[in-house]
Amino acid sequence: MKKCTKCNIEKLKSEFYPRKDSPDGLRTDCKTCTKIRVKGYINANRERHNAYSAISYRRNIEARKAYGVEYRKNNTRTEYLLEYYRQNKDKKSAYGKAYYADNKDRIAAYHLRHRKNNTEAYAERNRRWSKANPEKRLSNKHSRRAREAGADGFFTPADITHIFQKQDGKCVYCQCELHKKFHRDHIIAISEGGSNWPSNIQLLCGPCNISKGTKSHDEFVAYRLRNGIFVPPELLPEYALI
Repeated sequence: MKKCTKCNIEKLKSEFYPRKDSPDGLRTDCKTCTKIRVKGYINANRERHNAYSAISYRRNIEARKAYGVEYRKNNTRTEYLLEYYRQNKDKKSAYGKAYYADNKDRIAAYHLRHRKNNTEAYAERNRRWSKANPEKRLSNKHSRRAREAGADGFFTPADITHIFQKQDGKCVYCQCELHKKFHRDHIIAISEGGSNWPSNIQLLCGPCNISKGTKSHDEFVAYRLRNGIFVPPELLPEYALI
């Protein structure tokens, strides 16, 4: 047993960090007190500590990488970590949220700096993601434009699939087969107060969507009738069926 000089509690020797120049080979303060002291120093000297850490990292980057590779090779803890995460999911989630709330500005600054220093890597990653997820890319694009215009709501690739099946894979107005090439149209244009919810989305072929523009559904049907353009019977107004 050994008594900590900080908290004055007698503890097992395993609760003390080693120190070569100490008579018994151990530090005089316990691990808990050492952690509190080190954390207090870092918080009080954050900029100095970060600068020192950055210099140390650059000086020893290759050695750190080699150590990491060797350590992971000899310490495969995947199963252990997965089990630990499963048992402490709520605890880790709460810790992550609290840490983010306390360090929001610092985290944002780090990500901004990292993105600026790795522009090409981010661009390449975005290109790969866009190519592998075309539907999500388009949904995100529409959602962003809707937010910028102050419209409420969003839709997902699953919503588009449902709408496509509901329309039997055909354009609402000309009834041509859409296949995989179609436009996502707001029935009531966002500029006219329409939402970005799935209930305000319909799928059109390119020519119909371009021709419709910001016209409402009824205005576009009337436009097609005036110009002698085909309109499906189910879309015709009552007066046109008499």
